[in-house]
Amino acid sequence: MKRIIFLSFCLLKFSSIVYSQSTVISGRIVNENKTPVEDALVMAYTSDTTFILSSLTDSQGHFNLHDNSSHCSLLKVSCLGYKSIWQTLPINGDIELISDNHTLVEITVKSKKSFTKQTTTGFIYDLSSINFVKSQNLLQSLRLVPFLDVNSNGEIKVNGQDQYMLYLNGKPFDMAMANTAQILRSIPAKNIKSIEVVTEPDARFSNSVPVINIVTVSNSLKGVFLNGSAKYETVPNAGAGVSVMTNKDLLDFSFSYDYDYKGQHNQPIYQSITSPNNKVVIAGRGNGHWHTHLLRGLTSWHINNLNTIYVDFHAKINKDFFKNRWTETVEMPNEVIDIDNRFSQSDLTKGTFEANLIYRNYFARNSKKEHFMVGYRYTYNPDKRNYTLDNPSNDNTISQKTNGGLNDHTLNFQLVIQLLRRHQMTIGARSIYRDANIKSTDKSDLSYIESITYPYLNYIGSFKGFNASVKLSCEYDYLSMKNLQHDNVKSTSHNVYFIPSVNISRNIKKWRVNLSYNRNLQRPSITMLNPFYNFINDYFIHTGNPDLKAEIKDAVSLGASIFKKTFNMSMSVTYSHINNAILNYQRGLTETNEIVSSFENIGKVNTLTGNIFANWQPIKSLVLKCNINGGLYNLNSSNLDLSQKDYTLNVFGWIDYYFSNGWNVGANVIHFKQKPDPFGTINSITNYGAHVEKSWFKGALSTSLEISNPFRKYSKLESNITNASVTTKRINYMSTRYLGIRISYTLQHGQKSKLKRDSSLKNDDQNSGVL
Repeated sequence: MKRIIFLSFCLLKFSSIVYSQSTVISGRIVNENKTPVEDALVMAYTSDTTFILSSLTDSQGHFNLHDNSSHCSLLKVSCLGYKSIWQTLPINGDIELISDNHTLVEITVKSKKSFTKQTTTGFIYDLSSINFVKSQNLLQSLRLVPFLDVNSNGEIKVNGQDQYMLYLNGKPFDMAMANTAQILRSIPAKNIKSIEVVTEPDARFSNSVPVINIVTVSNSLKGVFLNGSAKYETVPNAGAGVSVMTNKDLLDFSFSYDYDYKGQHNQPIYQSITSPNNKVVIAGRGNGHWHTHLLRGLTSWHINNLNTIYVDFHAKINKDFFKNRWTETVEMPNEVIDIDNRFSQSDLTKGTFEANLIYRNYFARNSKKEHFMVGYRYTYNPDKRNYTLDNPSNDNTISQKTNGGLNDHTLNFQLVIQLLRRHQMTIGARSIYRDANIKSTDKSDLSYIESITYPYLNYIGSFKGFNASVKLSCEYDYLSMKNLQHDNVKSTSHNVYFIPSVNISRNIKKWRVNLSYNRNLQRPSITMLNPFYNFINDYFIHTGNPDLKAEIKDAVSLGASIFKKTFNMSMSVTYSHINNAILNYQRGLTETNEIVSSFENIGKVNTLTGNIFANWQPIKSLVLKCNINGGLYNLNSSNLDLSQKDYTLNVFGWIDYYFSNGWNVGANVIHFKQKPDPFGTINSITNYGAHVEKSWFKGALSTSLEISNPFRKYSKLESNITNASVTTKRINYMSTRYLGIRISYTLQHGQKSKLKRDSSLKNDDQNSGVL
């Protein structure tokens, strides 16, 4: 018995020694576009090619081999659709596979290919195997991708959300972010291999919002690239744009200009004001035009593979002019008074200027991954408005003007620390200095200085099938403000905010489940703070509020997604709580019977919303999508003794059919109901439309014809607000029936240049900088 125990002990000891001497061989398999290769077979051999063991790569291309013999010196990597390669040990960097075109052709013939491939942080949609998109541009082809919505204006939503980032071959494609429609229309879809949509935290992107990563057929795109586009809609709306991009040796350069015009002719106006003493009805017609000019330029100097200096400028100018003519009817208990020929107009100049100077250093082992960054950003946001109210019956004219702006300076430093192969830490600090000065004819001048400093720490990693992201930031805010509205009193405030976020996700077969918590800080913009009084008419006045505080939003979300061959769906439910919610509030009647509205920190807003996005592609040429988003809305204000409950609902449906000769037909329907104003209600609206598109000259020229709401000229948005002293009703008649034409043409010499705007210094806490 003792011998048996002794032998068992020796065997256990020997096995533990052998196991302790086991060597772990790990690495990552990618293709020529640096995209992870899943299910690649990695086989280990000795120096005389004796087989030892094997393993398959996961969805991120990673593999692990436990070599107990420690004799492994060669690896053979094989995967369907790629050429097999031999790799000697040790491994330095990623192992790259080259596509085998002959094998890919055989796959296409023998098997029905799934266009959507699930990854641990999102999914990849393969465009290269869909022949009809090769005659389209990139913006058109994005409508095929699950969970992406692209409307006729080129605006993109990811899973029903407006916020996202564009990447090109794993690097920020910020030039396209600043001018999405024009840039993406100018890229032929035949140059695109796949679209990767990243919805979960990923160390490659350090994303806090969804990422659309555009993977091209070739990573190195050079040449001169000129694009022009134009549109016209019978509303009337019109627009035009031109861009030039070039890459020569180590210097990139880009310049673009866009112009957009929106008009309004004889649009109906209706407002009513009911108070205890009388009822006033305002009815008439409005005319206006809105002009937007957008200039962008950037250059990037690649000193070498590891160091880059980046400079850009962006300017956006809005010129808005609106003129109203109306009649008034005043109904009193014993008298009805009609006042004809009233007139008011407004002239506004809005916009911003932005410039960035950034130095970046990349890792020596991975020249596409940033090591550290130092940058400076300057923005200027003007507030220039001119309002005129004219009463021909008594020759009384009121004119109000405000002029000034906000200067914003930002310094940022960021360092990336690679802890382990799947674990990354980012340490950074940002300092913002803001200086605002505004003069107004009503003597409500405003000036303030704000200093914001915060360090941040962000961890992204994966372990045991889970992906996780944790971000911590402690923010210090100092504000010194002076305004004449409060008798030229100077006030100061000091605030400290803790801003954490956590995201955890895991793939379970074809499903992905994620849980997240986020805190966001939203500061008021310069126009919200400006106490300038602008007279909309004799009864309505709007003013800013210099006493506004930042609102804080906490949100918890639980979501799930499923990926199948022809059907994909995502579902989520989110609870959010907003403290110090900034809302536009109609206060009620003043002593002069005027209704004043202003931005206020109303109180607390709680929402419980759900989102469902379904995508079905039964055949290559047919795509059907549906997105439903909505839920419960609850506003509570102890100061106003208000507890308001309502709901929001947004339903979007699309259908697209693609022909092999470059034609595309489609239709859409949109139903939406927004959240109401405090003490108010609002109705829902349904719009619908159809389009026909055609691509010419291998995608260089694209044309489209769109019709919207052919049987209804206006969509009526009715808003009612009732408080203790007054009830107001407003009907906005929005022109929705139109016929639209769009043309885009791309002239290319050599290969297309990949240029990108760097927006790493962008501030998200208020409306600052060029979007």
